Amino acid sequence: MRRLAGSAFRGLVLLGLLALYAGILSGRVSASGAPRPADAEACARVAVGEAGWDPATGDAAAITHVLRRRAERRGVSISRMARLYSTGHFDEARSRRRWIAGLTLAASRPSGWPAQLAWRGDYRARWLAMVEHVRSALRGEIEDPCSGEADHWGSRSEQLPDIHRARAAGWEQLDCGATANAFWRVPRRGDST
Repeated sequence: MRRLAGSAFRGLVLLGLLALYAGILSGRVSASGAPRPADAEACARVAVGEAGWDPATGDAAAITHVLRRRAERRGVSISRMARLYSTGHFDEARSRRRWIAGLTLAASRPSGWPAQLAWRGDYRARWLAMVEHVRSALRGEIEDPCSGEADHWGSRSEQLPDIHRARAAGWEQLDCGATANAFWRVPRRGDST
């Protein structure tokens, strides 16, 4: 009996190690279990591009959690999902605010940064605060303001097409607090309406 229990325990440990190793190889987790630097950088970049510099709005945490869930569903890293979902924030040539693509963990002044704004002062500090906020969200220390329900986000403005397309597709707008963006849940098959 003791041998069987010891064997079962070793089997569980081995399965856990294999799962961690598979996650590391796929790029979904780091070897330390901490958020991957590329994931934190990508989520922070998207958050700044989509909602500005203030993590207190809840947008950064909500966006980070949406990107993580979508990455898990697709079996890709969070940084890869961020690039797929918000392409313009990673390509200077395609972005109207090309400096967003230059935001990195090195926190050096991004290429294309507006000359009238001092990077070394307030904005560098805001960027570093956003990165740390996103890391906390990735570690699970900041709850998802959308309670794990959001699949997408977009503008709240009635003047822009995002909100009309979402409603036309039957998406449910969620109450995620005082976010700058609207967050949406896509009804799944089998959901009762």
